[in-house]
Amino acid sequence: MPRSTVLLIDEDTVFCQALKIRLEAIAEVVQATAEMALTRLATSAIDLVLVDLRQGLPLIEQIRAQYPNLPILVLSDRYEPILLAAARQVGATGYCTKDQDADLLLSAIRTVAAGQPFWQRSIPAQAPFARLRRDWRQLGLRRINAALAEINAQLQQNLSPLDRAILEGRARELRTARWLVDRVSAHPTSDRTCECRDRSSLSARLADCAR
Repeated sequence: MPRSTVLLIDEDTVFCQALKIRLEAIAEVVQATAEMALTRLATSAIDLVLVDLRQGLPLIEQIRAQYPNLPILVLSDRYEPILLAAARQVGATGYCTKDQDADLLLSAIRTVAAGQPFWQRSIPAQAPFARLRRDWRQLGLRRINAALAEINAQLQQNLSPLDRAILEGRARELRTARWLVDRVSAHPTSDRTCECRDRSSLSARLADCAR
């Protein structure tokens, strides 16, 4: 799909950061809570909505009622036919689980962004953090470090306060992403243990990265 603006309605920080990195070459990702989603839609030119099913079927239904032609891809932690049917019933354009291979998830996003339906078929479940570890290893730290080096070079220039604030914010996001890559890739333990440990320490680390 050509570069577009995607509204991501999800409160899962780890998943959102990974997805932003994956989509950065083809789309600008705007993240919002369920409470702020309709405001974002009213004030921004959005080409595609990605919404976590936990944000509620009524929200999806409301978005569809107000924006009948806007593609909506529903994301879910697990595959259940009844949830897929419910998403279809309230007007979603597609349904895909988060634990998919990155290429399949991107294919779902491209398909729905083009206005075509995408309804995932059931496949054997795989742990989300196993997927994240593999995808981030593929992404590699070199790409993140290269982006940080480029931003740091730009920050040495004479910039307007707005441009400097934007670049500093991007640098914080990349430092957070680098930590997540290090943390998740470095612990090939059981996914459940990894998930609990990473989530428990995430808030403190995010605060450090923001400094």
